[in-house]
Amino acid sequence: LRAEGGGELVEVASKRADAVVQRYWDGMNSRDIEYAMEQFADEIFFQDMMFQKPFSTKAELREHFNTCLDGFPEGMRFVIDEISTDSGDGKCGTYWHCETAEGRAYESVVGCAGDPGANNNYKIKGQREGQDHLRAGDPRALH
Repeated sequence: LRAEGGGELVEVASKRADAVVQRYWDGMNSRDIEYAMEQFADEIFFQDMMFQKPFSTKAELREHFNTCLDGFPEGMRFVIDEISTDSGDGKCGTYWHCETAEGRAYESVVGCAGDPGANNNYKIKGQREGQDHLRAGDPRALH
């Protein structure tokens, strides 16, 4: 969780799975890939269903994020709709969508399941992203 203060970003430390996931998305929204990467464990499995091959190293994932962010339109951001955390193992699941700078949602909504629990020192170790769609008639959808 980050807050702007005096022109610089200030870290609010938290060791909860939902906070780790929030920091990841904050990094992506601010186009700060290194900050987003800090939220991942050294050994990872990241599967973006829009791509054939999963990413298994931080170097591969960093390159993927750079490629994606370079291709995204100016002002596009990720919006978290729901975060749920398992109180037993600390794993976290997230449902999110992308919006334009004007607040209009893209038709594709993707859910991601992270694994930033206590057993992983609160770093994301595994993640799968899949494609879904906004319900017909959702006023947020781009047409």
